[in-house]
Amino acid sequence: MKNSVTKNSTAACTLLLATSSAFAGGPTKSPSSGAGIPATPPKVQFTKSTPFGINSITLESTGKQVESCDVPKGVTRRHDPKPSRILSLAFNGKAKQSVKLKFDMLEIPGSQEQRVLILLYSRCLSNTPQIQTPNSKQKLVLDKRDMEVMANYPVPAVSSAKGNRASAASTKMSFDVNLDTGFLAHQVNAGDDTFYLQAALLPKADFEKQNYSNVQLSKLEAIQITPNTCPTDAAFSQNLNSDNKSCKKLP
Repeated sequence: MKNSVTKNSTAACTLLLATSSAFAGGPTKSPSSGAGIPATPPKVQFTKSTPFGINSITLESTGKQVESCDVPKGVTRRHDPKPSRILSLAFNGKAKQSVKLKFDMLEIPGSQEQRVLILLYSRCLSNTPQIQTPNSKQKLVLDKRDMEVMANYPVPAVSSAKGNRASAASTKMSFDVNLDTGFLAHQVNAGDDTFYLQAALLPKADFEKQNYSNVQLSKLEAIQITPNTCPTDAAFSQNLNSDNKSCKKLP
């Protein structure tokens, strides 16, 4: 059985104009520290055959103010952490427009508990996880000093019929996030042209308590933006391997 959930982000969730800090006050110790972290494992275990992650990110543009560019084959960051996928966008900084990025998630295994899907964003990366997530195969590689919540969406619980397991069901989720070209121009002018994303899934009760021991994280995604025209292969590689200027100003 599959449930389909499609969400539209609000204006407050405009891309790169995040609304609130993420995980800033969350626990940074492992479960053995006893810092309010339950000893029981999560009710739904993700395996290699049922990974949690972002299946695709596509640009939905009705005009020519933003276009998707070809990513040079084999080009990525020279140092870890490396994104699993890179989306390259060119935009007209003089024309204000709001277009959408559509996120399609891999099917999420069912659970009898309510959960929350979070989209995290940062301009900066960390070589080592700054928050312990022992039950997630993928680790947090965003720098939490710059990390923000772009959007969060409820994942409904699955009621299991007698004799059936809720985990046999799955939820297919997709959502849109607004892309504001005016704010993109501001970011590029400030020396920030590459942005990093990870999705997170955790029980609603844990989300409300800022308990992240049972969180599942997706692989790292990157979005590189270039004003006016698509970048050359050399410019793309140089920008991707140069830290955003905002990262040099972090406390």
